[in-house]
Amino acid sequence: MNKWISIVVCVILCGVSSCQSTSEVAPMAWEGTWAAVWESPFAPQETLQGSFHFGKHGEVHIQALGSDQSMLLSDTTEYTATWHVNENQLIIGNSHALVYQVLSQSPTHIKLLLFDEIHVNLTRFYLP
Repeated sequence: MNKWISIVVCVILCGVSSCQSTSEVAPMAWEGTWAAVWESPFAPQETLQGSFHFGKHGEVHIQALGSDQSMLLSDTTEYTATWHVNENQLIIGNSHALVYQVLSQSPTHIKLLLFDEIHVNLTRFYLP
């Protein structure tokens, strides 16, 4: 009887601990260089081009190519930070993180949403 109780308790504890763990997406699926296109309702006729490079060791390099005629960004901007994916969120940075909602993903395309308004479409430059 005690043996069966021990087995049941172990099964319950393993089940509870697996439910409490976060569901992180394997970073290998995101690693590499992606072309980025930002779209905003503030400038619906305009898109912003750039790139995301997701590194193997939790680092991302983001480049947004601005221009003098752009309403979204007048200068090229680059940013490097940490990154990880947790369930349906791409989290960039630590203490002041940007949290993107992952709307969809495939091996060649990822659709993100930032601040519930800015759409970011990523297209892989090449498959690793």
